[in-house]
Amino acid sequence: MPDHDIAAYLREGHACIADGDLLTAQLAFRKVLSLQADNGEAMANLAWLAEQQQDWPAAANYYEQAMVQLAPLAQLSFQLAHVLLQLKRFEEAGLHLLQGLQLEPTSATGWSHYGMLRTVQYREVEAEEAYRHAIALAPDNLPARFNLSYLLLRQGRMQEGWQHWEARPWQQLNRYAHTKRLATGQSLRGLRVLITQEGGAGDLIQFCRYLPQLRQEGVASLGLVCDRTLIRLMQGLTELTEAGHPAHPATPDALLDFSATIEEADWDGWLPLMSLPGHVQTRFDSIPAGTSYLSLPAALSQHWEQRFTQTAPRPLRIGLAWQGNPAFENDADRSIADIRCLFPLAELPDIDWISLQKTQHSAEDGTEVWNRAYPQRPLQDYSAELHDFADTAALIQQLDLVISVDTAVAHLAGALGKPCWLMLPWFKPDWRWLNRSPGSPWYPQTRLFRQTAAGDWDSVVTAISAALVNFRGL
Repeated sequence: MPDHDIAAYLREGHACIADGDLLTAQLAFRKVLSLQADNGEAMANLAWLAEQQQDWPAAANYYEQAMVQLAPLAQLSFQLAHVLLQLKRFEEAGLHLLQGLQLEPTSATGWSHYGMLRTVQYREVEAEEAYRHAIALAPDNLPARFNLSYLLLRQGRMQEGWQHWEARPWQQLNRYAHTKRLATGQSLRGLRVLITQEGGAGDLIQFCRYLPQLRQEGVASLGLVCDRTLIRLMQGLTELTEAGHPAHPATPDALLDFSATIEEADWDGWLPLMSLPGHVQTRFDSIPAGTSYLSLPAALSQHWEQRFTQTAPRPLRIGLAWQGNPAFENDADRSIADIRCLFPLAELPDIDWISLQKTQHSAEDGTEVWNRAYPQRPLQDYSAELHDFADTAALIQQLDLVISVDTAVAHLAGALGKPCWLMLPWFKPDWRWLNRSPGSPWYPQTRLFRQTAAGDWDSVVTAISAALVNFRGL
């Protein structure tokens, strides 16, 4: 085929990437390979496109083929290393990173990727050195600063951690570009301040505890933009006393869902939610934590209370959440794909199990799988009645314990002051759960159960089963 056809398809692919049309770009680059099977440029672009879809095996395959066809390029080495890291092929990732750094030793991207590799391997001294070297090479390199913040916060080094935390991609909240972004740490006294949710529902539930502190700072009015499934829950926000007990209500002046029109004239500026810990200079020993900072309407609590037998003695009531949002980048590691992994829990006597899953993303319905195996100890499913997080919170109030993977349910239980046993992955656990700590400074009632190897949920479930035997004398 003529070379100009290949060149045309390459131009089409690049133009589609620039326009955000990744599917058409993929088709264009595949047409190139149908005409010239060893075209390294098309392979490299298909690798990048597979990476955007988190199709890590395909991305690795295309990058490896591209590196055979193209002259040695540091960027290809760095990209392949990043993909191999996601596949947990750590030794190979390290080799490609070193190869890339030999080609381009002053690459801030390369050193930041090297820090990421050492972070997930828990070689944190080397990781910090790599991040700081990347920042020294390029002080404005946001990924390196963000990665360093993850490491520092995971170690409880919050003073510097929050500074670098501002390098996270909050800039994606571009719907507020027309409104003034307030500076983290500036005085908010007398200002009309809008706080907007970033991250997932769990992030809002964790960090909404800071909104009452803005009131104490003297804001003139306070607004919160969040997902509509959280609005009713946020109406029950309360202020914590110095002793950590809930005081008076602290609902924002305005609660807006994401579909609402934001009138610039109504606000003096806005802050992203997850800048609030740094704004008030939170330190490890000053995290506002207590028994509960969320409350529910009495009628809602009574409705769910009537659904359960209140006489004593009764079996323990334990809620289960085994999967998070599949769109989350590390969901494959933090979620339990097959509920059969939790079957040892069903063997324990005198427990009523309640599903806290609203949605599932397994090939099989986990609740049905459990109930086929243990019809005499069913996993009770109330998902059809859970219309928003306020309903889920009211259900959690009726439980003795919540057992959850790292998803919004765990944050909700913690914010309600309910005992929660949190199951954490070995690979890329979130920074907020710190390093190897059995408890959480964010939620005093939460106990952490960590994998000791990637994908090893069996040891976590074994540890939880043993702990349940001692929980209220089973």
